[in-house]
Amino acid sequence: MSIIRHQATTSTSAWSSQEWRHIFLEWLVIAWLLYFMFLAILTAIYTVIRKRISRNLLGQGKRHSLTKPDAAQFSDQVHTRRFSAVPMGDDDGPTNTVQSGYERWLFGTSLHCLWVFVPVVSQIQLAWMTAEQYFGLGWDLTASKFLCVYVLSHMLLFLGTRYRGNVKTFFMSPCSLATATHISIQDKDDTSGRQQSLELAPVRHYEGGDEGRYYEYTCVRYLWEASSERFRPTGTASITGQSAHKALDRGGLSHADAAELLNKQGANLINVAVPGVLASLLAEYSEATYVFQLACIWCYLFWNSWNISLLWVILVFGSGAWKSLFILRRNQQQISDMAAVGTTKMQTVLREGKWVDIKASEITLGDVVQVFDGIVTADIALLSGSAVVNESMLTGEPMPLQKVGVETQSIAAFDNKKHGKKHALFAGTEVLQSVPDESANASRGSAFAIGVVMAVGGRTTKGQLIRMVLFPASVKFKYTEQLPVVYAMLTAWATLCFLNSLVFQGQGFVNGSFAGMAFLAQALNPMMAVSFTLGQSCSASRLKEEHIACLSIGRIPIAGKIDTMVFDKTGTITHGGMALAGVRPISGAGRFEDEVATDKLNDGLAQHEHLRHALAGCHSVTTMRDGSLVGNQVEVVTVKALGWRLSAPGEPRMLTAPGGDEELAVLRQLEFDHHRMTSGAVVRSKTSGRLLVFIKGAYDKVSQIAESTSVPSDYAQVCDEYAKQCFYVLAVSWKELPRESDETAVAAIPRDSLEQGLQPCGLLLFRNEMKEDSKDVIEELKGGGINCVMCTGDNTTTGISIGRQCGIITEGTRVLMGEIAEGSTPRCVEWRDPDGKEAFLTDWRKAEGRVELALSQPAFRWLVREESESLDEMLPLVKVFGRMKPDDKIKVITLWQQHGPHGEGTVTGMTGDGGNDCGALRTAHAGIALSEAEASMVSPFSSSRGFHETGFISLSAVVQLIKEGRACLATNMATFIFFMVYNLIVTSSKIMMVMWMDITYSEWQFIVTDVGLAMIMISTMVRCRPADKLAPYSPSASLFGTSTIATVVLVLGIYWITVGSTLLLLQYGPGESFYEFSTTLLLEIPSQQWTKKSDNYVTEILWLIAMVVLLTSGFMLCYGHIHRQPVGKNWRICGLYVAGICFVLALTWAKPGEFSCLFRVNCDSAASKKMSIPFLSKPVGGIIFSCGNLGGCFLGPQMVSCKREDHLCWIVPPNGANVTASWTSQPGQKRPVAPFDTREEKEHFCKTHPYTSGDEDATGNKWCYTPALDENHCGPLPKRSLGKLVDGCEGPNNCFSDEFKGVLTAILALCGATLHCTYRFAVLGAA
Repeated sequence: MSIIRHQATTSTSAWSSQEWRHIFLEWLVIAWLLYFMFLAILTAIYTVIRKRISRNLLGQGKRHSLTKPDAAQFSDQVHTRRFSAVPMGDDDGPTNTVQSGYERWLFGTSLHCLWVFVPVVSQIQLAWMTAEQYFGLGWDLTASKFLCVYVLSHMLLFLGTRYRGNVKTFFMSPCSLATATHISIQDKDDTSGRQQSLELAPVRHYEGGDEGRYYEYTCVRYLWEASSERFRPTGTASITGQSAHKALDRGGLSHADAAELLNKQGANLINVAVPGVLASLLAEYSEATYVFQLACIWCYLFWNSWNISLLWVILVFGSGAWKSLFILRRNQQQISDMAAVGTTKMQTVLREGKWVDIKASEITLGDVVQVFDGIVTADIALLSGSAVVNESMLTGEPMPLQKVGVETQSIAAFDNKKHGKKHALFAGTEVLQSVPDESANASRGSAFAIGVVMAVGGRTTKGQLIRMVLFPASVKFKYTEQLPVVYAMLTAWATLCFLNSLVFQGQGFVNGSFAGMAFLAQALNPMMAVSFTLGQSCSASRLKEEHIACLSIGRIPIAGKIDTMVFDKTGTITHGGMALAGVRPISGAGRFEDEVATDKLNDGLAQHEHLRHALAGCHSVTTMRDGSLVGNQVEVVTVKALGWRLSAPGEPRMLTAPGGDEELAVLRQLEFDHHRMTSGAVVRSKTSGRLLVFIKGAYDKVSQIAESTSVPSDYAQVCDEYAKQCFYVLAVSWKELPRESDETAVAAIPRDSLEQGLQPCGLLLFRNEMKEDSKDVIEELKGGGINCVMCTGDNTTTGISIGRQCGIITEGTRVLMGEIAEGSTPRCVEWRDPDGKEAFLTDWRKAEGRVELALSQPAFRWLVREESESLDEMLPLVKVFGRMKPDDKIKVITLWQQHGPHGEGTVTGMTGDGGNDCGALRTAHAGIALSEAEASMVSPFSSSRGFHETGFISLSAVVQLIKEGRACLATNMATFIFFMVYNLIVTSSKIMMVMWMDITYSEWQFIVTDVGLAMIMISTMVRCRPADKLAPYSPSASLFGTSTIATVVLVLGIYWITVGSTLLLLQYGPGESFYEFSTTLLLEIPSQQWTKKSDNYVTEILWLIAMVVLLTSGFMLCYGHIHRQPVGKNWRICGLYVAGICFVLALTWAKPGEFSCLFRVNCDSAASKKMSIPFLSKPVGGIIFSCGNLGGCFLGPQMVSCKREDHLCWIVPPNGANVTASWTSQPGQKRPVAPFDTREEKEHFCKTHPYTSGDEDATGNKWCYTPALDENHCGPLPKRSLGKLVDGCEGPNNCFSDEFKGVLTAILALCGATLHCTYRFAVLGAA
């Protein structure tokens, strides 16, 4: 790629071609302006017509709302409803999202194409005009035309990409949803009524007439529903136990019904689109920010800086390609692979009474299917048989769960929250064992369990999680919310710089505009946003090294601001498993008897038949084919301790005593009910024939449903005492049914009836040991200023006990437990000391001393509903929430997120095992699931840290996540400060240079600073690792925080103080002996040749100081302080800092040569002329990577002002410029009077008296020499002395004397030391 300009010949044909191109260029701009006027008029007409259509729609919508025609009438009417008022139809709750109908319109489509023609063709024209500038017509004939096309095309392109959703709908005709060809999904602002388009989805048709219309949005199909006049989401079916079994009795779906449903619902697939390489790049580069960057690239390219433009292309579009292909597309591919798991397997379904094999992607809603071992491909409600399922792929819960069929006579609609735990198989989970039910021909000839499909595709539980990952809810965070404000301020500053360039640049509007665009490019550096992503990616990699998976890197810095961490108890603070510590029988007389140890259960319970039979039969444990037990972990350990044998899978449920002398048959199982908090069974003793009901559950619930006379008087006291000792306590009760009742009669008895008239027979005592590192982790978190809260499904007393052991409850503080007062009117929360040291209180504020609070679930719910302000006041003191269900845990997280001064809320984290806390993990700002799975989709973070080493997942992952989050946040803030310092230093320096001397940085000064230093420094800054210990507080996340502003002001202040001091010493101190002042206007350097405007003393001093300040700033911003490791441990930035400082000092002390002249520091004309660096100053194969400021003459200030005795230097300024002969001129010393007073007069004079090389007597030789007139020589011929110069330098130069080099070195060292000290002690010391 050569920039050696093509020298046009002076032949007649060449000039004719050039003249023709010039005329064409002039008319081309006029044609563009006329074309824009034509489009503007056409668009105005189009807008008027379109608004009339919209008003007609609005009017017909109002009339339709009054007449309320039926569905058929609505379908026949074209414009019958206001399109902007149609809600999305999402069943997940209220939303401001609406769907609006649009259709293609020839007028709009044609107008759209005419507008798209502008930016497409303009890019070709810009390329042509750039080529003409380099190789043909030149700058003067092309610059103004280029600028016109450049501004109009990029402004249009920016608006089109910034508002592309609205642009698409603008060029379509609004219409009724009933006739729409496209649906716009929009967010509606309730206050303004305006809509922001999110996505435009095409309406498709399936076989089934005109009403067979649908569109797909976020992996969900939306079907047209004429009765409700909108598109509604599909993919789920409402079933009951009765309807599901009727479907089985009917023999499943007919082939015709199944085909129709499949046609409507679509395939059982989660359609995660993975764009191709080209599509990924187009999607990335269609962002508005790339339009601005493209504008900067064209500006540099046309402005004789093609090499800088090339570097920008590589940097900007290279980083975009890396982001789109190696981050976004790779993540999309991983999600697509997760979504596709199991879709290719074969599934056996019941069609017209016969089992047939089809692809899993072809099953549809209502299909009766056989449940095979392996991955579940749809959400299925079990009808008959049972299945053992591993749900860790979705929830992270490692414990296999047993699922059983729904009750035959149930008329309640199947609800995943209520029934899914026991009866649903969720897509994406793995069936470990499927067992058929042989009774009553329920299996229909199947060797496996049978279920009915209730959700397919994107509406399955797996689909919802996939959608959550693909389309995450936005999380408000301070610095992301403030970033647009920062960009607005930088834009204002850049605009000011732009205007400054136009006013003070001194070479006209066109030249000033290009100089101003350079200001915009440096003031709005696009790498600032990239640095955030880069820092978060590095943090995610470090987390992966610690066995912490991250699904959303944007949540990492948010984790660094966590103020409150909510913990689940079981499986999180304590081990997931429980051990049966013993049982405490209750006699028939209602008295507690001696505790029985686990290893003596059968012998110890010989006299307690009811309790022994309850332990044997009141559970849902089943056996695998290999003999292992599966079920609730508490029940599994009980069965193992008792030693009774279970019947084989698929056989009638029987339990046999170890000696075979007793046998129980289970007639009915009562699954655990979250609302009742009980489970149970109805069993018949084969030995005695007795029919017994056993109910097991929370001890407080059992006491409420048991006969009061049978409950021991000290029941509550004994149970609470066990709870205080960290026992997990369950109570068992029983009653007897008439012996003649058979299984059918038992099945017909309502559960409420079974749970009446019970008699307690004993307590089960389980020990849930705390993890070995839990106490240390909680202690470190609290030391890090993080409020720790426990939210457990266990009873409140046990939660308090565990809270004390692990340190969540502060040692030495009193605890008040809030419960709903029984019998009080009106109802209120009653507070008591669980240790019995204080009587009941109705106001926790009246308690003496320092207290912390615990709330039971009923008290919490009552406070949420009745006393929300009081709850907000006490929330910081509540350390334990007991008996909390999944929805309650979500509410706790939400309350903490809303709690805080000025309504800012609290950054809240959640730690759980991924079981019943999935909702809370998703709701929290940063949730971490402690899961054995590689990654849990329910949470942004998941960890298996320590599992392979210790056998349990360490809670220390929480500390590591917060450490990394704080380090990431500190690094993001550091890179932000660095770019703010960089932007302001570079732009403010250029403003001063333009206003004062119309000078700028050299080509390679710019490349090193703007491209090299900025990106290399950032790539090293993000390598800072987290500190070994949590600091007492989190780093600031405010871009307008005191420390942030103080740092920026501090660095800028030190920079300008250093610059001012150095310039004073240059002009009036040691530099006075060699310093000369000149402006590029006097040197007559054209604006487009801006790379030659750096050959002076001021530019090199500003650049050397800026390099030291920027290097030091990047280094000092990586001081470890309290959130990151010491900067010395980041060898990359240490190496860069040392190398950078050595580089600056080498340039400061360099003699004129190729190295110094490459950066135009300590360079002279002789050394510059001799430069021969391949590809930089010496072409290789016609290619040279320079825009013209390497090699050739050095255009130093001595060309205008020199220390020659007669003060006649090489370039003579007009008399009106009043330029002194030399900086050291004495008062009264003046230049020889020139024969012209103004620049215009000089131009006229030199036309009549041209410079003649080698003619000493020629008048023009004396007054009219400029470098452009004689490119082969550096100076006029014959040679003219410039007077005294710095030793070792020849001709125009910017060489420093040795004395000044020493002074400058001391100044640079003092500047760096001042930055280090003031930041370390003034900013960090105060932080």
